[in-house]
Amino acid sequence: MKRSIIWSCIVAGLAVPFLLIAQQKADPPKPEAVVQEWFARWNALDGSDASVEKFLELYQPNAIHEVGPTAKQIGPVFFDAREGIKKMAEDFGKANTETAFRLETVTANEKSSKLFYVTEGPWGGPAVGVQFVGAYTVRETKKRYMYPGAAFFHIKDGKIVYARIYSARDELAEVRP
Repeated sequence: MKRSIIWSCIVAGLAVPFLLIAQQKADPPKPEAVVQEWFARWNALDGSDASVEKFLELYQPNAIHEVGPTAKQIGPVFFDAREGIKKMAEDFGKANTETAFRLETVTANEKSSKLFYVTEGPWGGPAVGVQFVGAYTVRETKKRYMYPGAAFFHIKDGKIVYARIYSARDELAEVRP
């Protein structure tokens, strides 16, 4: 009897560190990595459910994604929560192909870098701002366009809670072969 109690205590004592390790959460990804992954997954949108679901994994369930208006709208456009962001991603992926959005490279003193402007936000996570250049081909017309922009991400627990994308539509240029 004493042996089984002692043996049980030893086994339980050995199991506790493993349980503690399993219960510990992994550190959330660095904010810069979240932003880089956002651009990679945006570029991967192809109209498929799989690409949209992969893109949505980057957002908190109650996130907001804000963009500027199209030619037919006035004021900013808000995509609320999962369903709104999903609709935006589906529409973009189905309408466009050969998407190539990339972080802008800044060069000075013979050195180049992709700049991430990072600060801590009042929501309990970082904010990240970046400049980018976006290019895509419209599926219907086969015309290719590119434009500069800026993106700002609010991140909490490794997920996006708010994204604001500014596109310089006045600088939209058709890319000709």
